[in-house]
Amino acid sequence: MKSLVKEVAEMSRTLQTRLGELLTSGTFAPRGSSEPLEAEVRVLVTSSTPLAVAATEGHLAPELHARLASSCIVLPPLRDRSGDVL
Repeated sequence: MKSLVKEVAEMSRTLQTRLGELLTSGTFAPRGSSEPLEAEVRVLVTSSTPLAVAATEGHLAPELHARLASSCIVLPPLRDRSGDVL
């Protein structure tokens, strides 16, 4: 499964924790079930705030930050990349 998570630092801490567990273990427990299911996922997350800043300010769970920081792509705003505009 592929998914896009917009503004990850604005998600509730509960959802951040569940996302981190899914990315780490590849399993999740659906709501109302105690039986974990396996899932192969690819997740793209966005944030208008750098993840390190969000983690430092307490908006991003440290465990999720550590997991996401291993493959981070920093893309400057389009206003700073005028050559990319056709």
